[in-house]
This record gives sequence, structure tokens and C-alpha cells, in this order.
Amino acid sequence: MAGSSHRISVTAEVVGIGSDGTEPSLLFSVQRHGLYSDDVKVLKRYLFNCGEGTQRLAGENGIKLSSLDAMYLTRFDIKSVSGVPGVIFALGSCGAATLKLHGPVGLGGHSSSLDDAVGSTNPICYIIQFQYAPHPVVWLIDCSTPDHLSDLACAFSGYCGSHFPSLVVHLSPPNVQAQPRYKQWMESLGSFPSPPEQLVFNGTTLQSVAHGAFSYAFVSSAKAAVRKELQIRSTTTTAESKTNQSTTPAIQDLANILKNASWSADSPYQRRIIQRLEGCDREIHVAQSKLQFRLMHPKEPRLGFSYERTGWHQKRDQVQDDDGDDNKNDSVGQQLNTPSSACFQGDIDTTRKLIVLGTGSAAPSKLRASSGIYMELSGTNAADVESMLVDCGEGTFGQLWRQFGSDVTQRIGGLRCIWISHNHADHHCGLVRVLYEYWYFQTHRNNGDNPQPLVVVAPQSVLSYVESWLPRILGKTPDHELFRLATCSDFNLPRHPLRQQLLSEISYAVASILSVRVFHCYDSYGLVLTLKSGKKLVYSGDTKPCNDLVLAGLGAELVVHEATFDDSMEEDAVKKKHSTVSQALDIARRMRARQVVLTHFSQRYPSLPPPVAVCDNSTPNVLCAYDGFVHPMPF
Repeated sequence: MAGSSHRISVTAEVVGIGSDGTEPSLLFSVQRHGLYSDDVKVLKRYLFNCGEGTQRLAGENGIKLSSLDAMYLTRFDIKSVSGVPGVIFALGSCGAATLKLHGPVGLGGHSSSLDDAVGSTNPICYIIQFQYAPHPVVWLIDCSTPDHLSDLACAFSGYCGSHFPSLVVHLSPPNVQAQPRYKQWMESLGSFPSPPEQLVFNGTTLQSVAHGAFSYAFVSSAKAAVRKELQIRSTTTTAESKTNQSTTPAIQDLANILKNASWSADSPYQRRIIQRLEGCDREIHVAQSKLQFRLMHPKEPRLGFSYERTGWHQKRDQVQDDDGDDNKNDSVGQQLNTPSSACFQGDIDTTRKLIVLGTGSAAPSKLRASSGIYMELSGTNAADVESMLVDCGEGTFGQLWRQFGSDVTQRIGGLRCIWISHNHADHHCGLVRVLYEYWYFQTHRNNGDNPQPLVVVAPQSVLSYVESWLPRILGKTPDHELFRLATCSDFNLPRHPLRQQLLSEISYAVASILSVRVFHCYDSYGLVLTLKSGKKLVYSGDTKPCNDLVLAGLGAELVVHEATFDDSMEEDAVKKKHSTVSQALDIARRMRARQVVLTHFSQRYPSLPPPVAVCDNSTPNVLCAYDGFVHPMPF
């Protein structure tokens, strides 16, 4: 009914920004407003593209996934759709009945599995027209390669009549947007009777403005950038500090943005990031987190772009609260342990590190990503580091990007083994994106000559999932030799060819890799690495207390053990086959481990780990991990 339109608003909101490990995505919300009140009811929500980390972004931006009605994909590639499984799992956990999934031919309109979609390559664009008067129109343009520019110009240049858009969203990659013909087409939109507003996604531009302050999609990653830079600065010599003084204003500016941001009309902490074209007078807005575009609104006459929710001033209180929790966490650490280096005086190689990428259980949260551990085996810089990845929850690529920045592709290219503990989404949903990045590095280095194979060790159910994606990763004529797959149980066999091959390649660091069955879901494993020195590094995976793991890891130098629940929730731990803090410490004590790192905390503990019982003299040194936690490898 036409009358009902007077109470309807339609808004587009930026979700993924194309930076900070996220991919461009946009959410359209249709809402009904109260006639005599400020009540607002969400009628429909539509998400366009769903890169990895979308589930976590929804939590960061206060978006309830349970209200999502449909998802539209402009193309079926790893970057654009790798967040779909996580969103589906999240919808299942919150009781949503269905999710309509639309995309390129082969995807299907209602799909609970992505297997049948493998094989579709053609990107598509969308013309969106809303049923409510005045029927606003939006064009979503995704021209994935320069090869499609002619088709784009032909399809849209003559589009007219009642379908002139109010907004044109450019999801095309930055390298395509930079093409002269694409710029000419963007300029031509200015010749429309009512020229549309334009929104582009360009993470590179965000990174170049205000020292990159607007390139962060997550508060936690921005804080981590400040903490990492300050740690580096505190360990440099006086001479190095003089050399690096030029970067001091950048980190100070970012720290001030996070700590002291306040809004005013000309605030540097909330700004419009604009691109301009030579032949077009219209401003082209660069997408940043929470930027909105009002297409229609019953109580707000000013339509168009809204920057009210952008800028770090919106998160100032949250940042300060989180810092308070960090301080509490520091006090917990002081009570429990001495610095890591003190535990291994004379025994560690500080050039090789273990990095805990994610410390949360189940779904990722604002402060805790899903499980993942990156272990450096060799080298001192990105070009020659060989490494191993243990578990790979959704968002692992983003966490690696936050650690290594522009070196992330080389770091992934240096992987020699990925080991997965069990078939739960928070431990393997990031695997496909990491494999894609590995393929990209190997095929673009030395023109793809002599690519280094990557060994993937996982339960059979995880390997089946990987195999369904390999044609999408490797192309129509896949070279399956690039990824060599083995189940955890098969890889334990002494004469397994992949075992012998891998151990011979990394014999300078690792003598043995053993998967140990643990008590969680079917086909769950823990990991015992015996290093060349004879020292053991143990990872529990998800498990309730397990005697077999204790026996396999006896005398361990370092144990990384899950501690999902505090001690008051032992019944929940038993029911869900997880460990409490005290149980994890008891396992480490029985293992006679020198040090234990606790991780995999329930998201009911948003920033602090579960309370840790007072340790006695028989308990190993205890550390509570956080996302980005770095520990020397005990070689």
C-alpha cells in the first residue's frame, strides 16, 4: 500500500571495507517506524557478498544475523563467499529457519551447502528497486577483471527510464577501478538527468588516510596495531630509535584516534574520504566502516550519505573499557607467571615464534577470533620463513594479515603443513581462504614454476570439505599435487609417504608429528610435536581431560591447552566435552610440563580469561593467551 511507505525507511550500510582482512560487503535494511513513537521494526535485511569474517563483523557492528532474510553474491570466488559457512552456522545457532542464497548460475536459490556451486565463474551485477514509493534504485557493480569492461559499458550505459539509480556501489577490485575505461564509465554516470551518488570500496585508499586509522574494521585489530608498534619500539636500540623516528607521528596519531577521539564538525577522527574524477564534479565516497546511505526515511528529510556512525569517536568508550580489562588481564598474568623468556633462559631462539591467532570458542566475538596457531620453523624474515599452521578457524587469514601486513602472502607461501584438530567450524572454516592465498603465492612466484607442495593433515570430514573446494581454488584443470592431503590417523603411520617427505623437509626443526585421539566430537585429535632438540610442544585441540594426551606429551616443554570454562561450570564442560581452567592445569601438571598456555575461552568471558585458581609449586608456569599472543618457540 502506498500509505504504508510513509513509515518505511531503506538504508544501505557498509559491512566489510576491503581492508583489515575483510572483503567488501553491503547490508540493506528495510524498517518500519512507529507512527507516534521512535519504535523501529526491521522488516527485511539483505546482505550483498559475504567474505570471511562477516560473522564477526556483524557482532562488531551490532547487526543481528537472525534478522537476515537473504544473501546475494556478485560472484562465486573464495574471497566473496568464504564467510557464508560461518553465517549459516550462526543462523542455525540462533534458531533462524531459512536463508535465501542468490548468486551466479549454479549456486541455487535456497542452498544449505555450497558444494554444487563449484564451477560457476561469471560475475553478476544487481539492479535493486524497492517496492515502496518513491521506489529508489541501486546499482551494485562488480566487474571482477578488465576483460568484463566492455560488457559492463554495454549493459549499463543505455539503462534509463524509471531505473535511474540513486546510488551506484562499486564492488569492483581497485585494479579494475583504476582502468581508464572504468573511470570513463564512472564519469558517464554524471550525465544522467539526476546523477547518482557513488560509493567505491578501496582498502588501499583507507590505509593511506590518517595513518591508516580508518582501515581497521575491528577495534581489537586497531588496538593490536598500536600495541605491536609500541612493543617493537620498546625493544629497539637507541640508534634504531633515531632511524625510526619518522614513524612516531603515525603511531601517535593512531593511538590518539583510539584514545582521545571526540567529534566536531571538522574533527580529524570522523572524516569523509573522497575520490574525484577529472570529468565529473560529483564526489565519490570511499567506503568505511558503518558508513550509511539513506535511500528513504519517514522522519529524516536529508537523504544520501550519513557519517553519523563512522569514526573512532563512536567506539571511544568501548576502547577505554577494553583497556581497563586489559589492565586487569595484566595483573592476572603477573600473579601467574614470570615472563616467557625467563622460563627458557638459554634455550630459546627469539627469531622463531609461536603466535596464537585466535583464542575464542564457538563463534568469533569482537575481541576473540576463532582458533588458530602459527608456528615459525625457520628464517628471520618473510622471504625465507617456513612455518606450520595448527587449526584454522574463520578469520585466520585476517588475523595473519594483522600480524604481518603486506608480508602476509609470503608468510602463507612459506607454510609447509596445516594441521586441523577436528571438524568444528571454529577450527577449520578459515582453511579454504588460506589455501587460496597459498595457491596464489605459489602460482605467481617464478611464473608458477616449481611450486612447493603443502601438506594438509586433518580428519577425513575436513579433507572432504577441502576437496569440494579444490576445483574452485585451482581452476578448471586442478593440479592436485599442490595440496597433498592425509588424515590424522594415516599420517601417524611411520611409512606414510607424506609423513616421510614432510619430516625430511623440516628435519632441521621437527623430529616427529603425532596426532593423539582426544575426547570431543568424533575424530578429534590433539597434537604432539617433538622438536629436533627432543623437546615437546603439545596442543590439546578441543577436549575434556585426556590421559592419552598426558602420556604422549610427558615432559613437554610447552603445552597449549584449551580452558573453555571456569571451574564453576564443570557440568557444562563435561556435557560439551571441554576442559575447565583447573582441569587444563591439572593435565599440564600430570604431563610434567614446564609451561602451559591457556586458550579457547568461552565467549561468555569477552575480554578476560576464566578465573584461574591459585597455583602451587607443582603447577607449571601459566600464561593466558590473547589474540596475537606471541611466545618463543622452545627449540
